[in-house]
Amino acid sequence: MPRATRTTTSTSGRTARFTRLSSAYVEALQNIELLRAFGAAERQAARFAREADGLADCTMRQLRLSLVDTALGALAMQLGTVLGSLAAGPAGPLGTAPAVMVLLLARECFRPVQDLGTYWHAGYLGLTAVDGLDRLLGAQPMGEGRHNQPATTGSIEVQGVSYLYPGASTGLAGCTFHVAPGQTLAMIGPSGSGKSTLARLLERYIDPDAGTIRIGGTDLRDFTAPVRARSVVVLPQDPVLFAWTVAENLRLYRPEASNAELEAAARTARIDEAITALP
Repeated sequence: MPRATRTTTSTSGRTARFTRLSSAYVEALQNIELLRAFGAAERQAARFAREADGLADCTMRQLRLSLVDTALGALAMQLGTVLGSLAAGPAGPLGTAPAVMVLLLARECFRPVQDLGTYWHAGYLGLTAVDGLDRLLGAQPMGEGRHNQPATTGSIEVQGVSYLYPGASTGLAGCTFHVAPGQTLAMIGPSGSGKSTLARLLERYIDPDAGTIRIGGTDLRDFTAPVRARSVVVLPQDPVLFAWTVAENLRLYRPEASNAELEAAARTARIDEAITALP
């Protein structure tokens, strides 16, 4: 059991290393221009090299352990056959056919043990994913409301909203404000103060641990998903354009929008001149 525990711990450590390296690599690629601008590309590359070397060392340790297990299993099978043959020696020499039969039977007799070892290792590899699967399978889907009419007014009321991410020590606590239709409210605060969390709450990607959010006087949780998407729209700082036509991108929110409505929306957003200047 101690050896099995060490094997599981080693596999979990390798998986954690691989996850960290993959996440850091993707993040660096997404922000490569910033790294180059600050002259940090080489430092980041050196950091990746150290992480990759650590992952390689951990992987090689596991491979060596696996090879030792395989070698011991093969040795036990062959050694058992040899010892059995030596024990049968005084009874007289074996013919070719009996010798071949002994070798075949020895391998077949040992096959269940080999299969057990294979499943044993596969089981411990699966244990590394147990924590993640527990969180995934234990997550409760957010219930959908039945209010199928968009909000009649654009007022936003946040009352005593609190949210704490799992495993975090600090989070959004007791947030309260009211935004009247046509009013603009700026959320200012340091990184980690809860601005992005509040945006996710307004989109209902997550539900608050406490408090309520009302749009036009209706609890956000009471809206159906399509109506909520029509009532709350978040404009990201970095707009995303798909490899579609301009009209298809503009119709992402309202596929049924007419050309006249697209032109009006473009004028409102002050992008009509940029669109007409396109080839």
